[in-house]
Amino acid sequence: MRYLCMGEKYSKEEHDKCKKVAEAFRELYDMLGDTCVLDAGEFGFVYLTYYREQKSCFDKNKVYRNAEELFEALWDEWLYSEVMQPVYGTEDAEAGFEEIYRKLPDERKQEYAVRKQQFMDLAGLKLWIVDNGKRAQELLEQGCPVLVWLHEDNRDQDFSGVRYACENISELDFDYLEKVYRRYVGIPWEILTTERCLIRETGAEDLDALYEIYADPSVTKYTEGLYPERAKEEAYLKDYTENMYYFYNYGVWTICDRMTGQVIGRAGFSNREGCEDPELGFVIGVPWQRQGYATEVCKALLKYGKEELGFERVQMLVMPENEISLHLAERLGFSQLDQVTWEGTCYERLLMEL
Repeated sequence: MRYLCMGEKYSKEEHDKCKKVAEAFRELYDMLGDTCVLDAGEFGFVYLTYYREQKSCFDKNKVYRNAEELFEALWDEWLYSEVMQPVYGTEDAEAGFEEIYRKLPDERKQEYAVRKQQFMDLAGLKLWIVDNGKRAQELLEQGCPVLVWLHEDNRDQDFSGVRYACENISELDFDYLEKVYRRYVGIPWEILTTERCLIRETGAEDLDALYEIYADPSVTKYTEGLYPERAKEEAYLKDYTENMYYFYNYGVWTICDRMTGQVIGRAGFSNREGCEDPELGFVIGVPWQRQGYATEVCKALLKYGKEELGFERVQMLVMPENEISLHLAERLGFSQLDQVTWEGTCYERLLMEL
């Protein structure tokens, strides 16, 4: 049996997985009082938040047909509420969730990691850690996410098809395990947040919005556009995810508005052939230009590049006539180095020591 919804196939199995996730978070709805998840049958599960009694309606709603994505949305809401409720109404709340969470004791963060695993168990979402090749193959055939523990006694076994392995289980942290799980089930990694934006890996669900952004000639005046054929762009994105995100753990990511989830652009780091230093690049959709988004995002990415990726220097290649981007690069702290020609186009090369 398959449900049909808005042109997509939605199986009863997928529906039941979403239902199990929704039921696992019942305490969240009691905690907040203005949040609920409704089973809309063939249309998916509707996540409603921020009920307004005066208007007799919810401020926000989103439909989910993927259990893993629904889980992450509900977990994020649960964690936000847990962290922020103790400081509501105080000056500490002005620091915002990210800063408050960062300053929490490691013991408290570990408690949240354990709690998330409990939610995952209730929802039937698991990452299997195994050290036997035969068992790994059985789990992979069942579509289960698998992490292999390698040691002296199993290095001659067949672990083909397994994407991730570790040699020291004691050094695994929950963030890494979560990222491995996301890789297997196709949920983009969330890279970082700024005051107004969420920066995450690009997924196929972003393409409609990206095609709208790149359709404006002013956007592609200084940067390469997308493939005209949607199928080619989807194939390119799949290869990019596997060869860039998987291998380097960085790349060009999607920028979303934190409040609405709207895709407003892209930014990140790329490797240009023949260049030693990673290259910072960005695209902001026309409706969001001249509002400080590029500066906000690029500052956060440069900090991330230094602290999380270990970059020592970052370059930018900007066409000489692109004065807005040149001014932005200078404000960020880049210095003009020289001019280079790449595939027939002249660029100003700028460099920044991190």
